[in-house]
Amino acid sequence: MQVLCSLHLLASGSYDSVIAAAGDVSQNALFRIFRHFLNVTLGKINDHIFFPNSKQDIQQIKVHFYGTEHFPLVTGGIDGTHVVKCPRSANVYFETIKILTL
Repeated sequence: MQVLCSLHLLASGSYDSVIAAAGDVSQNALFRIFRHFLNVTLGKINDHIFFPNSKQDIQQIKVHFYGTEHFPLVTGGIDGTHVVKCPRSANVYFETIKILTL
């Protein structure tokens, strides 16, 4: 319940909608739940999220994505969404969603 309330709050940005969806949860209780959720989540962030620190790291990621998914120039993925920076002249980000089936 706590995780669901926290995710709902992140998605909606509104305490009121979470309180309405959860039922008998006060705003103070929801704040405590959300603070605990964030502390736990942020405490584990480095175990699951990696930001490349060098050009070599970025190149390794590009090679990995191309080798496994045949997407050129990809430098990261979020939950199955591939985000690719287009040439500087366009100054836009492209994203493609690939649905994986097992």
